[in-house]
Amino acid sequence: MKHSSLALSLLTLCVSQAVSATMTQTDIKREEIIIFSRQGEAQLNQAIPQLQKLYQQTHDSKVRDDLITLLVRQSRFQEAVDVCASCANSYFSENELENLAKAYRMVKNPQKSLALYSLLAQKQPNNPNGLLGKGLVATELGEYAQAKQALNQYRTKFGADDAFKEANSYLLNKTEPDVAKLGRWQDELKENPKNTRLALDLYRLSAKLSVRPLQDKLVATYPELFSEKDKRWLAHDEIITSIRGNTSLKNAELEQAYQQLSDLMAQTDSQNPLYIQALSDRIAVANRLNDNKKVMADYRHLTELNQPIPAYVQEAYGDTLLRQGSPHQALAVYQEMEAEARKASPTKEVRSALLFKLVAASSDAGLFKQAQHYQDQIKEPPQIWDFTKTTRLANPNYDRSFYNQVNLHNWRGNKTQAFSLLENRLTNITPGEPWAMLAYSELEASRHRYDDAIDMAEKAKFYLKEEEQIFYRNQLGSIALAQGNYAYVKKLVNSYSEKDKEDSASFLKQYQEARRGRFTASLGLSHPKDVLPAKTASNELTQEYYLSSPMTEDGHYVYAHQFEARVPTDSETLRLQRFGLGAHANFYPFNLGMELGSGTRLNKKSYASFNIDYLLNQHWQFSAAANINSQSTPIKAIRQGVYANDYGFSTAYTFSNRFQVGAGVSQMKLDDGNTRKMANVWLNVETYKHDRWTLNNGVRYDFQRNQFTPSAYYYNPAKTQSLEFSSDLSYYQPFDYGVTLTHHLRGNVGRSKQLEQTNVMNNWCSQNWCERKNSATTWAVSYGHDWKLNKKISLSYEIGRKKNMYDGVSEMNNYGNVNLSVYF
Repeated sequence: MKHSSLALSLLTLCVSQAVSATMTQTDIKREEIIIFSRQGEAQLNQAIPQLQKLYQQTHDSKVRDDLITLLVRQSRFQEAVDVCASCANSYFSENELENLAKAYRMVKNPQKSLALYSLLAQKQPNNPNGLLGKGLVATELGEYAQAKQALNQYRTKFGADDAFKEANSYLLNKTEPDVAKLGRWQDELKENPKNTRLALDLYRLSAKLSVRPLQDKLVATYPELFSEKDKRWLAHDEIITSIRGNTSLKNAELEQAYQQLSDLMAQTDSQNPLYIQALSDRIAVANRLNDNKKVMADYRHLTELNQPIPAYVQEAYGDTLLRQGSPHQALAVYQEMEAEARKASPTKEVRSALLFKLVAASSDAGLFKQAQHYQDQIKEPPQIWDFTKTTRLANPNYDRSFYNQVNLHNWRGNKTQAFSLLENRLTNITPGEPWAMLAYSELEASRHRYDDAIDMAEKAKFYLKEEEQIFYRNQLGSIALAQGNYAYVKKLVNSYSEKDKEDSASFLKQYQEARRGRFTASLGLSHPKDVLPAKTASNELTQEYYLSSPMTEDGHYVYAHQFEARVPTDSETLRLQRFGLGAHANFYPFNLGMELGSGTRLNKKSYASFNIDYLLNQHWQFSAAANINSQSTPIKAIRQGVYANDYGFSTAYTFSNRFQVGAGVSQMKLDDGNTRKMANVWLNVETYKHDRWTLNNGVRYDFQRNQFTPSAYYYNPAKTQSLEFSSDLSYYQPFDYGVTLTHHLRGNVGRSKQLEQTNVMNNWCSQNWCERKNSATTWAVSYGHDWKLNKKISLSYEIGRKKNMYDGVSEMNNYGNVNLSVYF
């Protein structure tokens, strides 16, 4: 044994001396540095600079190989790739290829990494890291087919070991749908329950897919992985899961979710991501509740936190702006989202839900051509697949797009085209569809053909499901409101359940607004030129004020009325005032009105007014009125101590909102024995309407006959006739904050004839009385504004100039009118 040991020692010594004899000084130095680097981390830190210096001196490939190895070992990847960045890939050894492939991957240069791994797999097919690295990096680059091929080659050559399973799982995580990943990850976690990273990934995925039971199971199985923060996130996910995508929730359930999010925020710091997320979701919930105040308050709070605003929060903000009557601001929000969507989509397409909102905002802003442009971009098929991809269902967006187009035609003034679309749908596409019938009913109501609207709504009723009947009832309620049938609306609303009231929020708001009290004031000023003596104030002024109480549920209300007139004459300015209290009683189809009061200036006698209106059907309406101490009494007659009573009857025929014709007769009995008989006929036509422009034209004929009354101080012609043609060109201009403005350019032209009768005292003739005919062309032109401020205030005014007949004399007037209504 001793001889054998000695022989072995001598052999080893000889071999060592032989190897040493073939090594260069560079090799010896390199070996010394490598041996030194293995002694510890401190020695490794010293060894790397020594190798770098040696490589700079020698450019030896083995030194480079060892230097790259040590740099990669210390995760100094950028330095590793910089060692020989200009070297060709074929220049590297197998070890360098593997280390540099890893380094390039870590410095985010996957293309270079993939090239090196591919070369490694080609040059050294027995090195598993070539195919494995190639599969991983190809996955990261999205080259999934190449990745799958590399991993299949790996499995064939090296088997489905743990490294393969991990890499293949990484590929599947990138390519499989979430539902498939959910099942696979559960299987993988079952095989390796200690994989806490996988447990966390599975929890996040189950939260994303709203699989609450799996979330609860993971929290129970791995309690150490979930802190209080995680549990609060879990509570948040539970809240959102309960409401997301559920359009049938009641307001009470949404309010509960809002409160739960509020409670969660109260437990969380305002800079915590959970707080930001809960606040964002609370905005979305408030938007679904149509609670504008909460949305705006939370949105301001979110912006104050200087956090990025998620797209769905921006959308909720835009929805709220639109509901609040700020269509231009809402449109700006939606268009910003549109621009982002087009930027992100290769086809530059925008989802239909956003296009619908762009149509609505553009329409409310009066930009109807733009609204039509967005409407034309909505390309929805009539049917879509259900979630199983096995059954075709009706596409609700297709129907919504259709009714959007109907509304656009109507808003732009083309009711004929709107009716044509609905008639074609009911006749050829979906006969018996209740929603088309209800839309048809709305169109009929919009042109004041209420009986036809009711008939169509009644037809729709028979095709609606039980839970859909509320839409039919709301339609009848809206028609009744337009007709003034408050008793029917009261009965209807009182029959509503809480669920019905939630579904009828818009109609109930309409009912509430129709019954508001209001204060109205009107002022008219006329300044005649070159008619009255200079010593007389020449401005004619009328003022009238009403203060009306809110209506009862049946449509009854009371009011106070103040009237004042100041009329200049050739010798003085007459001032008349009166004050009264009145009541309006609604017994549809009858409406009764009564006002009792007294004059407070000039005419200090009591007065009474009575009127009754009767609505026969959608076409015919009749009215009768009687006045004791009538407000229409000529003011000069009152100055003379002459008072009058009058009564009259009128009727109107309405073919549609575009055509009305009417006539009226009345008679005034004055104390001086005069009987004034009057009659009129009128016609109104909406000649043109397109987008914001509307042109209305009218014609009116008036006739008056008086008895010859020599004592009359007031103007009292034997008879007068006038024919007048009028036009009103208007332009509608909506602003933000619920403000709208309508411009009016009005004009009329006509002819007035008067036959005067008098006595010899006027020296007109030598008989006891004689006649004189006066005639003149009359005209007027004015420009005015109608403002509506958030449905609470209406203000209109106009200024103009006119030529008319006044007491038988043709005169020119500058005039102005102001009207104010405040609702409360």
